[in-house]
Amino acid sequence: MLLGCTHQPAEQPRLRDTALELLLRIESNFFRDDKLYSHDITSGKPSGPAHCRAAAQQLSAMAAAARVEPFWRVRLNDYINAMDAYWIELGGIGGYSQAPHMPSPVRSHEDNAWMALALLDAFDLTQDPEHLRRAQAALAFPLAAYPDDRADNASPREPDHDADHPGTAAAATVACLRLYLITGDTNYIASAENLDALIPTGTSASDGLRRDPTTHRANKASPNRLISDTAMRIRAACLWFDITDNIQHLSRARRTAAEGVRSWIRPPATAVRGESGEAAAFAEALLELYRRDGDERWHSAAMNAVRFVAFRNPDPTGGTRQCGIFSPKPLWPAFACSTRPPPPARCCSQTSFGKLVA
Repeated sequence: MLLGCTHQPAEQPRLRDTALELLLRIESNFFRDDKLYSHDITSGKPSGPAHCRAAAQQLSAMAAAARVEPFWRVRLNDYINAMDAYWIELGGIGGYSQAPHMPSPVRSHEDNAWMALALLDAFDLTQDPEHLRRAQAALAFPLAAYPDDRADNASPREPDHDADHPGTAAAATVACLRLYLITGDTNYIASAENLDALIPTGTSASDGLRRDPTTHRANKASPNRLISDTAMRIRAACLWFDITDNIQHLSRARRTAAEGVRSWIRPPATAVRGESGEAAAFAEALLELYRRDGDERWHSAAMNAVRFVAFRNPDPTGGTRQCGIFSPKPLWPAFACSTRPPPPARCCSQTSFGKLVA
């Protein structure tokens, strides 16, 4: 993890090797003849294909692994092509279904936003225009859920489902901002602004954490805090800072990260309170923030969380187990951040952040 960082050079190869070994175990235990991956192992036998969001996380892990191991470059392309089994054209728009070969396919807007992000991870490595095209096509599906400024149009699945969810807008916002930075298309900026505006105030607590609303229409929030949604808000704020150079965005990211660490880092084991995919998303968001402000708190919290899963809580079959969940969700933040540089020169000093509330 963080191969480009000088903080803990002796540990970096160990984390890298652990993550590569875990991916190989996933390949051995979950890989299917159709070049997809099983969702989990039940009674010693692999299940059907992974659900779309788990598949997106696997794709992100493979994209990061391909930076340090050429074998995964080939598997990355194979997996992207195999994911066509999830793609469905329906109602005049395409999108990835929650699983392939479903009798009654259901396409989740949030899943498609996550798939767009995974495909952008692949594009960052390959610079393949086809990977970019697929990412844009995947993002078009959740964006179609927000045709105007009415929040009750923000449905996370097909139009006949009304269980609204802020995770759709959170992940889609990050995808829009990344696509703007890649393409320069200002329509993605407009979409990102629209997505932020469509999330009612009831889905965001005063502490900055993102909450699971009962519905958008009722403008209510449940006590359940969605870790990955909060992670996406941190990443979005970091990207807004990159684009605008407005330090208020970074201040917002720092407040949210600080409250998230207090709420979700479980001492003394330092595990994140949540299943592996949620924990991975939060750890990576902390590392994205660290790359911008150089605050050791975020690096330390993320590293401790990944160490816990890497060295104390692995599933020997190849998944990662946290809270009793087995699924093909590898230590992808260890890979996703493995080739990223230490905080850039434009990073603000700790002194300059004294005026920020963190």
